[in-house]
Amino acid sequence: MIVISKAPNTITVDTIAKSAVIMRGDAAFFDAAAQRGPVKYRKACRDISETVIEKLAEWGL
Repeated sequence: MIVISKAPNTITVDTIAKSAVIMRGDAAFFDAAAQRGPVKYRKACRDISETVIEKLAEWGL
């Protein structure tokens, strides 16, 4: 398993806001993949993108 980053020792409002921005970027990637990626993965990519955006909106992020 490759460790991409470590969780911070302290979680602040700023940390959550930065993570939400990263998640929005990831959702944008999956949205693009849902339109231009391999056909067999398009539905999964669309579902991931929609779910992330819906949850961030639900949580006010």
